[in-house]
Amino acid sequence: MLSHSPQQKANDGLIVIRCNCPDLRTSLLAQVIADRMSMECRVLPFNDNTPSSELICLFDCQHNSISQLRAWFREHINQPESPLCALINVPTGSRYENLIEWPCVKGIFHPPLCEEKLLRGINHMLTGDFWMPRQLLHRFLDENRKPPVGTRQLPHLTRREKQILNLICESASNATIANALHVSEHTVKSHLYNLYKKLGVKSRLQACNWAREVLTLEHL
Repeated sequence: MLSHSPQQKANDGLIVIRCNCPDLRTSLLAQVIADRMSMECRVLPFNDNTPSSELICLFDCQHNSISQLRAWFREHINQPESPLCALINVPTGSRYENLIEWPCVKGIFHPPLCEEKLLRGINHMLTGDFWMPRQLLHRFLDENRKPPVGTRQLPHLTRREKQILNLICESASNATIANALHVSEHTVKSHLYNLYKKLGVKSRLQACNWAREVLTLEHL
């Protein structure tokens, strides 16, 4: 089998800028990327599901909401050949920065968007690296690094909390969990609050990561 270099792979692929309200700057950015990277670069509406072979999806946070981005990541995270994702125009200190938790997010770019820095970041992503602001990466590590499970006491989870943890690991929404367990969404939110507090996490994704770590170690 012939192997392909990252540049050969890039030349065969596509970069997509997903944006609900594209403007002239978006079109000019796509043209710069296409010219400098020698790759096709398209601007597509956020929910355009036309089959494509994109290697990288750039999401403009000025025009896409956090809930839209999370829904897109949830839908595509387990699909084969899913693209690398990067967020551009991410306001410093905003909730958009929390999307660093998603494994598919390989790059984050704060405004003002520097074309040279963006192109360097895309090249790094194509070779398997990340491109994250140093301060954001440090904060993420500080919040998520914990002692190995074997060196700390595991919390006691109720049967209901275990059921909900299992369901959120399957990407179930609060409404889906409520229907599955025959309870109200308010009850689900109450259980999630208690579950997060016991696990020492702040989000569904962190809870899922905790579950994968614990279950892996328990079955060694």
